[in-house]
Amino acid sequence: MACNKTTVIALCAVWAFAGCAPPYTLQEAGRTAVGGVYSVETRVAWNAKSTGNATVWTDNGIDLDRTVFFNGVEDGQPLFGKSSIFPEDKPAQRFKSDMSIIEIAELFANTMQTEGGWFKIEKRNMKAQNFGPFAGFAFDMNMTRENGLAYKGLAAGAVIEKKLYLIFFLAPELSYYPRYIDAFKDLLSSIQKTSG
Repeated sequence: MACNKTTVIALCAVWAFAGCAPPYTLQEAGRTAVGGVYSVETRVAWNAKSTGNATVWTDNGIDLDRTVFFNGVEDGQPLFGKSSIFPEDKPAQRFKSDMSIIEIAELFANTMQTEGGWFKIEKRNMKAQNFGPFAGFAFDMNMTRENGLAYKGLAAGAVIEKKLYLIFFLAPELSYYPRYIDAFKDLLSSIQKTSG
């Protein structure tokens, strides 16, 4: 494992002593709240990092496996929120609370292509699907880097009180995807509404 949990803990201690903020923190196994609206349960610990509207969990580094949570993207905002790095000549596409599943999948693909540097993205199997107790959606994707490396992913989400909550998993198709996809599906099946 490229960046294991012991390494993260040790680096956090060093960075704390040095007065620097670590890029990743340790997300412990167990149930954790997401965006104040729902919670998920994971059986293992992850390396975690938050930026803008997004939180990333990874075991081996984002080039090998990533689970990304979009936490309550508001109507009129880009997926990555104020951290969006779209060039000025290509303004960020923005989420609208009345978007269809197809439009949300297109927004996701366009955002990943522009901000993530993906060469090709194919969306498949777009469908209505429960997101825990919420009426939601899901879609699969195949994504290709400019170097030709093929990735496979799965996204699921819901529009809750006019905000977009979406989780997606992405990994190289022939190696890390089959290793982690069942854990991701378990994560999706663990979604519970936060009381309050």
